[in-house]
Amino acid sequence: SALSTTEPLTEREAVTTYNNFYEFGTDKADPARNAHQMAVRPWTVNVEGRVGKPRRFDIDELLRLAPLEERIYRLRCV
Repeated sequence: SALSTTEPLTEREAVTTYNNFYEFGTDKADPARNAHQMAVRPWTVNVEGRVGKPRRFDIDELLRLAPLEERIYRLRCV
């Protein structure tokens, strides 16, 4: 197709360990080292304001609303 490429895939380790998430640190490798310490339970989301049915969801309720899906994107930095 017009969007095909012959460029090699980036190695998995490079993709999953070189990040910009300053919540986990300012070094590019900090997110891979520190993200496992992030506790996502108990998290809640409040839906309120000008809504018909205000409600609070915990993370498990949110995950049950729609099945998880895998998405594969091809990105190219220029």
